[in-house]
Amino acid sequence: MNPSDPDIRAGLPSASKLARVVQCPGSEALIKTLPPAALIQTPDDAATASRGTLIHKAREMLSDDCLGDEEDRELFSRGLEFERALVNRWMADKGLSVEQVTEGPR
Repeated sequence: MNPSDPDIRAGLPSASKLARVVQCPGSEALIKTLPPAALIQTPDDAATASRGTLIHKAREMLSDDCLGDEEDRELFSRGLEFERALVNRWMADKGLSVEQVTEGPR
């Protein structure tokens, strides 16, 4: 994300950072104190980011057809399972049934 871009998340962490933030809520504040040089990506970081971008694209398309790597297909599948579990837990906490909840526009 370009620092001059508007903050579309309103200061909230991205989905890709969520597991870290859940395990360590103070991590976001700590990262903000790091010097810019500490945040420079390595070639391995760039490769991981490219894989993540491809998996995000597959999620948008609701299909893993664009994923050629079996490990990426597994991550895609695990992400769907995680999402279903989160939604089911949220619905149970709210006392909602599938019939009472509709998905908004994409």
